[in-house]
Amino acid sequence: MPEKPWLNHYPTGVTAGLKYPPVPAQQLLMDAAHNYPSHICLRLNNLKMTYAQVEALTTTIAGQLVHLGIKPGERVGLFLPNLPEFVLGFFAILKAGAVVASFSPQYKPEEFIWLALDASVNLVISDKAGYAMLRKVRKAAGVGRLCVVGEGISPDAGDLLFSDLCIKNKMRLPNVGVDAPAIYQYSGGTTGIPKGAIATHRNLVANSLQFRNWLWNCKQGEEVLLAALPLYHVYGMVLAMCLGMALGATIELVPNPRDKRALLASIRRSRPTISTLPW
Repeated sequence: MPEKPWLNHYPTGVTAGLKYPPVPAQQLLMDAAHNYPSHICLRLNNLKMTYAQVEALTTTIAGQLVHLGIKPGERVGLFLPNLPEFVLGFFAILKAGAVVASFSPQYKPEEFIWLALDASVNLVISDKAGYAMLRKVRKAAGVGRLCVVGEGISPDAGDLLFSDLCIKNKMRLPNVGVDAPAIYQYSGGTTGIPKGAIATHRNLVANSLQFRNWLWNCKQGEEVLLAALPLYHVYGMVLAMCLGMALGATIELVPNPRDKRALLASIRRSRPTISTLPW
């Protein structure tokens, strides 16, 4: 019997093994921005952002996080659906040397409090709906500062608008090691309380390139990826967001896949070549 009989069943274009570059996860975005600067990276309804714009803005936001005192290894929370700000916040946090702790925006107060304390997050980026809840539980959750996405809202004293992070600065960003933690990802808690799993930059890059290898017939810089899986779940985070970066694809964001009319409108508008659906 062959040593690895399963290799006989691999599609022709899938290689038997891979070599993984020793780079941090944000390099996926940086490479795509270098290779496809004018290609649309993120799209939501009429909003479009090119890879060059996303790369530049995440660097700006990372600098503001450093200016706010975020240290390497510190956990920063994301409490967002599939919005451009999730992607921007995710890669900015990594560029700042910090760790992403993503939470489902559907969490009830008691669920969020436990996880926020466990992850020791001091700053959380949220949308308007989440901000209404988080501002009530911030003390119990140990959260010192909130950053809210959107306009037309007055943050509490000490809190920020996401637009405050998008002001150009000259802050120097830290070097990030490939074996440094990139995410604290919590399980669904089906067998008890949710448990936080740590994934390194090396883990995210390897997993993204593994998926890229299996999609051997996809073309770099030409795919349109429907991101309907929640990005706060590791499946959507890697298979939609990080894989999209590895492909240089246009990522069509779907904030609420349960809204069937909006979902169908996204599909008709974007005509995706790759779909990630939560069912």
